[in-house]
Amino acid sequence: MLRFEARKALQALNRSTPENREQAEALFDSAFAALERGEHAQKLTVAARTTIYRHGGPHSWLMDQLTFAGSAKERVVRNANELRAAGRISEEELRALSSTAGAGLELTAPAFLQDQYIKLARSGRPYVEALTKHPLPEHTNEVEIPDITGGTSTAAQKDLGAVESVDAVTAEVKLPVITVTGQIDVAKQLFERAIPSLTDAVFFPDLAGDYLTKADIQAISGSGVAPNAQGVLGASEVNSVVWTQASPKLWELQAKIAKCISNTWTKRLLKPNLIAMHPNRWLWVCEQKDAQERPIVLPTQYTPADALDGEAPGEGPVGSWLGCEVVLDPNIPTNLGAGTNEDRVIVQRASDSWFLEEPQIRTKVYDLGTGVIRLQAIGYAGLTHSRYPKGISVISGTGLVAPVL
Repeated sequence: MLRFEARKALQALNRSTPENREQAEALFDSAFAALERGEHAQKLTVAARTTIYRHGGPHSWLMDQLTFAGSAKERVVRNANELRAAGRISEEELRALSSTAGAGLELTAPAFLQDQYIKLARSGRPYVEALTKHPLPEHTNEVEIPDITGGTSTAAQKDLGAVESVDAVTAEVKLPVITVTGQIDVAKQLFERAIPSLTDAVFFPDLAGDYLTKADIQAISGSGVAPNAQGVLGASEVNSVVWTQASPKLWELQAKIAKCISNTWTKRLLKPNLIAMHPNRWLWVCEQKDAQERPIVLPTQYTPADALDGEAPGEGPVGSWLGCEVVLDPNIPTNLGAGTNEDRVIVQRASDSWFLEEPQIRTKVYDLGTGVIRLQAIGYAGLTHSRYPKGISVISGTGLVAPVL
């Protein structure tokens, strides 16, 4: 009997998941301690709490979303209950899912794919990731943020003198909620004959990456005309700094960045902390040399005090310049200006721009009826650069003609 209980404990330990590993190990230790003492082991039950959709698992979230009948629907509903218990979806979405039959629904992806999406977000949209992010409120197509256009006042007061009294003048900044989507079409045979776990691992990152790119482009270059958000490059109230130069030099770009920093200090009364540019612009900066043919931008380690603090170019933060973090974003356009060959440099206080979105990305899968399966990623977001637009500066002009590297 003792050996049977010990064998059960060993089997439970082998079947355990990260969530119940500690309990399984306790059962294992108890059973074998009892064997050594010649006593009966305490009988414990280890619950199998393996999530229905997981990396390397037997089921595909996207395949089940397409089928959405029988056991596939049961798995989708079970996943929704897991997400609801973790606070990742609303009770309303859970109720709607449980009472609906048929494919083509917009559903929140499983937790392991959401975690993968969060990792992608760090590199797929560098500019957005530098901004202040908030959760998007539910049940609204427009978000209103209070704005103080005329501040209160204080003053020194003499004994028994009058207290300074100036009321704030308020207004509202309105953020229309936009829909950001991406989709891919896949041959039905390829989709249905693929290994289930690989289907999610291959297609979801591609969908999420497309969504991230489009959200980032909206924040940078959105036209402001529905259904688009107003991106920073087209915002009418930001400061414009023009750099006209046929043979640009690095010190001239630094002078323009210094002008932008001065704009923020003067008009926002606070320090900027973000410089966003295209990776090719940073590579051009890294190419520049001084009169002794020494590179001006050196690796971060062992950098002299009089050189720029930089790193190997890539995507996202790469160094600092005049006290501002330099963020590289390949979604900054390079086809602007009269010659359609200029890029832009953005200098701002990152926390002044807000990006609001749902914390989870949704997916939609349906059969087009032509031997093609369509997979979509859907997200809802709000964006504003209008809280303190005078704290943002955009450098433009012929000095930013795309460099030849």
